Amino acid sequence: MDILTRLTNAYNALFSKDTATKATAWERTFLRGLDIQTAEGKVNNPYSEYGWVYVAVREIAVAISQIPLKILRGESAEEKGDITALFNNPNPQLSGYQLKEAIATMLALDGNAFVVPWNEQRGGFPDQLWVFSRSQMRAKLDNNNQVIGWELQTRDKRTFEADEIVHLKLYNPYDAIYGMSPVTAARLAMDTDYAAQNYNKSMLSNSATPSGILTIDAPLNEPQVTALRKQWEARHQGAGKAGKLAILEKGMAYMPVSFSQKDMEFLEARRYNREEVLAIWQIPKSIVGITDDLNYATLMGQKRIFWQDTIMPYLRLIQDGFNARFFARYAPDYHIEFDISNVPELHEDYSARVDNAVKLAQIGFPINDINEKLDLGLKNVPWGDMHFVPATMIPVEMAGEVSLAPPPQQNQDPKPPKDEKPPKDEDEEEDDKKRFAVKITQRDEMRLKGWITFLRVQSPLERRFKSKLQRYFFEQRNIVLALLTKNAKQVGDYRTFLWDREDERLIEIAEPIYREATVAGSNLIAEMISEPSFSLTNPLVDKNVLNRCHKITGINKTVRQRIARQLDEGLKVGESLPQLADRVSHEYLMARHRANTIARTETAGAVNDGEYLLMDNAGVEKHEWLSARDGEVRESHIEEDGNITRLYDPFPVTGLFYPHDPIGPPEEVINCRCTTLPVL
Repeated sequence: MDILTRLTNAYNALFSKDTATKATAWERTFLRGLDIQTAEGKVNNPYSEYGWVYVAVREIAVAISQIPLKILRGESAEEKGDITALFNNPNPQLSGYQLKEAIATMLALDGNAFVVPWNEQRGGFPDQLWVFSRSQMRAKLDNNNQVIGWELQTRDKRTFEADEIVHLKLYNPYDAIYGMSPVTAARLAMDTDYAAQNYNKSMLSNSATPSGILTIDAPLNEPQVTALRKQWEARHQGAGKAGKLAILEKGMAYMPVSFSQKDMEFLEARRYNREEVLAIWQIPKSIVGITDDLNYATLMGQKRIFWQDTIMPYLRLIQDGFNARFFARYAPDYHIEFDISNVPELHEDYSARVDNAVKLAQIGFPINDINEKLDLGLKNVPWGDMHFVPATMIPVEMAGEVSLAPPPQQNQDPKPPKDEKPPKDEDEEEDDKKRFAVKITQRDEMRLKGWITFLRVQSPLERRFKSKLQRYFFEQRNIVLALLTKNAKQVGDYRTFLWDREDERLIEIAEPIYREATVAGSNLIAEMISEPSFSLTNPLVDKNVLNRCHKITGINKTVRQRIARQLDEGLKVGESLPQLADRVSHEYLMARHRANTIARTETAGAVNDGEYLLMDNAGVEKHEWLSARDGEVRESHIEEDGNITRLYDPFPVTGLFYPHDPIGPPEEVINCRCTTLPVL
């Protein structure tokens, strides 16, 4: 049996509850002689007793504490006021920096962090924030094991309602109340390494030499054995006496139990335990200064992984927890966000992003989309929403047209019968080719100009409307959550009185954009046909805006139905107020995501309304369908592109009188970017 196996067996016999493995007498004596005590073979306080746990938790806590916390009202930062002051100075013992540090430490170490908004008056706006651990908060449960309150385990046993406490927790599949600590998963590796560390320490204290066996021919009684051991240890044990000559009396023999560090493979075993512990906390080893086998590229990659995969989930957990619990109850108009804009590891090197932008542009992606997706910080340009053909870098709207067959017969001069026209010579044929090229170019230029002009008008309106809608949905979410967090019984009230007011708010946002978009569409056509445009107060504009405002309230109807269904499901299974709030928050997250689609559909529709109304008012007889011709265009709209119809006849493929026709089906209207041009 090799020495490592024997040590393993001895450790199991001494420290494991499984007594099947027995150590030999000398092994038990040997280990006990090195001061490895059975009662202290496990880590009781990981943060203070085990170095790698301390390092892992500290790295997470320090990283999070350095990220600024923004207090926002809508989309605007709140730099002053009671809420900002509260988070900057949460209590007499913690600064704003230390508040984030304390929360992150509790989460990373214990899997739970309890933030208690404190006000001695009970019921008013909190003037302090305190952070407590799991051991300091006891859950109060109802008959269904649902949390109905919390009791602070202090001298006065102060109690709180469930929604008064901001309980942040890591997911625990084994417990619906408390989060799971990473220490639970790391326990075995931690205890094993701790025992090996103590063993190594004791051996070094013993001159880096393990004990041996001293034998003697004559029998000895217990006092003689004790006296002999003390004498031997006094003469030879300890680092200061290493290497000194041992003199044995007659009949005595010394048999050392010797082995090298290499035999025990201490370093390899401890390295394995270290990496296992760091992996559980998702800490790349370069973050804690271990860079022996890393190059620069790998080092930077590990830093990005640390921020993206380790820190960002904690930030989202803290951010969402405060928004759903604290702000929904105490300040519905506000929310918090971590400002990660100055974390270099979360952003690629700017030069690399520029290189990627060039590559994307070369394969045809719109410039404005590239700017937004890669966060280049550049201003959008009017032509930046256009797609380009990679090979020639000409606009898609012109691609394919120059090599197509001639325009339809009605656009060409009628040809005389063959027997009435003599054959052309080479010069005449060349002149015809030139004239034909001019005609194609002029047609393409008109289509391209119309498309660019349409985008130049519609795109800014879309971005403005999107921003307003996102803020609108956020404010509506806060109103709903404020009602729910007061009392679940108010769900009925929420359904009856809230929505009429919300429809009015939505119309107030949409009406001026609809009016501006309708007039802008009329301006586009007015320039093409040299006719006067509509004014903002034109009756036709008023009628169109009224129709659009009436229809957009259907958005609230959809949101109301989805929320009502979620609340019904939650109340049916007896969910708590925080759980109901989570359901509502999820629905509004989806609503904010739909804001982009709504903004594009509604602004493009209003612009097309204005175009059609002016063409009708000016007596234009025919118009031509114009699409983007890229990969995002519907098949039906690709087929419709270039078709010409009378103004009062539907287009042959879609059945629409014009793009975004109000009577058209949703599958032909939503997200459409098409328009029409007058045929003169």
